[in-house]
Amino acid sequence: MTPAFFAGDITITRVASVVSEESKRDMNYFFDRPHHALIYKISGAMVCWWEDKTAEFAENDVVYIPRGMTYRSRMKSDGKYIIINFDTAEEIAPDGIHVAHFENHSNLCSLFTKCADEWLFKDTAHLLNCKSYIYRILALMGRALDGGDADSRKKIQPALDYLRLHINDAGLRPEELAAVCHLGETQFRKLFKRVLLVTPSRYIGSVRIGQAKDLLKSDCFVSVSDVAASVGFSDAETFTRLFRREVGVTPGVYRTLPR
Repeated sequence: MTPAFFAGDITITRVASVVSEESKRDMNYFFDRPHHALIYKISGAMVCWWEDKTAEFAENDVVYIPRGMTYRSRMKSDGKYIIINFDTAEEIAPDGIHVAHFENHSNLCSLFTKCADEWLFKDTAHLLNCKSYIYRILALMGRALDGGDADSRKKIQPALDYLRLHINDAGLRPEELAAVCHLGETQFRKLFKRVLLVTPSRYIGSVRIGQAKDLLKSDCFVSVSDVAASVGFSDAETFTRLFRREVGVTPGVYRTLPR
């Protein structure tokens, strides 16, 4: 059953902070947590205890910790994570820590990363953009915890498997993914957006931009054109335009930012 926090309508009133951090194997204690928290584990594993319950989560899991929660946590291994702290208008009684596991996590990673980038760069309307990412993360997490879209996910799973193998093919198109699932293109697009909250084309672009960000920050000093081609873009101009839309800066500027 979906936890109460995800079942109703909520209003995000404030984004308190969005932080990317490295964590060590330390024990931490939290008393009456001042904000709701969403945590995306980039790497490493962690365990939390409260009352007589335990929650354990690892790489690519998403965790929700309610405001007012008292608990302790310990890293089982060194790792990295992104944590979003936010407030809501509604007074919601803590009903425990919730962990959502995702078979395909690239969309969640993209949402958390974009939210962290918005918070860091503080461009125009960055708070509104942060809130929009939080709502989308909560929607995906609620569906994952509920399992209500399990049948829809099963229908599009062949496309997700196909994407893993062909994401960098410049000729990849949504109609090709629909055919892999033996679905009509209209039905496929509808199911895909229901499960992942984005269109197939936007999803493909986000995954490719994520790969490009890693390449731009790597020690392989290849040109922007080479990066564009290696992640499946047919031309550098289209890649640069989409990169700026997703990240907020051009690939060239992103490469110069501190790691």
